Amino acid sequence: MKKVYKYKENRKLKIGETYNFWIIKKLKLPDGVEYFVIMDPYNEKHLLPTKFYKHYDIKIQNLYPCKVDRVNCQGRLFFEPVHPFYKVDNTYSFCFKKFDFLLSKKGIMTEYFIMTGETGETAYLLFEPNLKLLKGLYEKYKIIKIRKAKIFIQRS
Repeated sequence: MKKVYKYKENRKLKIGETYNFWIIKKLKLPDGVEYFVIMDPYNEKHLLPTKFYKHYDIKIQNLYPCKVDRVNCQGRLFFEPVHPFYKVDNTYSFCFKKFDFLLSKKGIMTEYFIMTGETGETAYLLFEPNLKLLKGLYEKYKIIKIRKAKIFIQRS
């Protein structure tokens, strides 16, 4: 019978929870993609792509809070660093900038209103055909999710 040690029982990161990760270093892999090597509270190392988070002020040899976003079918964990200004479920002012499409990994084109926040950040509001937006007019919107540093909002 395998012996179970008590100190190893609670060593799992929970999806949706935020933990402080130690930013160890930057690493460039042979495929040319640059990553942060981060260490979780249980001393396990993970990779976080740097290309999405260039404006996040993530510094090497510092702690930075990251949310455990999801786990894929192979058991790989995906993390979302906490945005330096915006928080999910809070309401902020955004104004309409333009209309555009986003292409998902699955090849699906989705229509979005591209919005600009008071800090200059870009946010995405799902297209609604009967919604009329005026350029330069700030309105309140609720942040529904932040994924890969993209801010997705809805009318509040």
